[in-house]
Amino acid sequence: MATSAYFNHGTSVAEQTLLNNMVVESIQIMGFDVNYLPRTRNNIDTLFEDAERNSFTTQYTIEMYLDENTLVSGFGNNDTVTRFGFEVPDTAQFTVAQSRFTDVVTAGDATILLPREGDLVYLPMSKQIYEIMFVEDMVPFFQIGKNYVYRLDSQLFQYADEELATGITDIDSVETTLSYHIDLTMNAGGSGTFT
Repeated sequence: MATSAYFNHGTSVAEQTLLNNMVVESIQIMGFDVNYLPRTRNNIDTLFEDAERNSFTTQYTIEMYLDENTLVSGFGNNDTVTRFGFEVPDTAQFTVAQSRFTDVVTAGDATILLPREGDLVYLPMSKQIYEIMFVEDMVPFFQIGKNYVYRLDSQLFQYADEELATGITDIDSVETTLSYHIDLTMNAGGSGTFT
């Protein structure tokens, strides 16, 4: 038996707009204001397609919903045995509305159309930085003909000599406390002999 000819799911723009507005409102009610930090890749090696140094110099404040039971560090699906021992990463799942991401982040930088793996999410409530490991854009799957949210699977950020210059003291202090080198700025016009 084929589907009913009297019901057509996914073609009503008014219903899609209503559902999108309800998703945005529910995230704004139950979510948190976080800072989304897009990654900039500097000095890309053309052979290996790898950046010499990543930097995070811009940030966007946007509301995201922190999914339940995600800030649990214990025996979970991401636990692995490595050559350095048993690794238990702290993971979190954030949910952001696609329309709000477009309004906030894409409006600020037209090259960022959706959240990207490697970008950071700063959670001011716990003062923790999470790195996005995977972006799921198909959950829930096409409710009334459209997707409305991105689910960001992320884990606690491990600093590896990236440049952090966002203007937010709690984020930028990570670089000053964990950096392996110091950036010096020299102004022209000095006098004397230097060795």
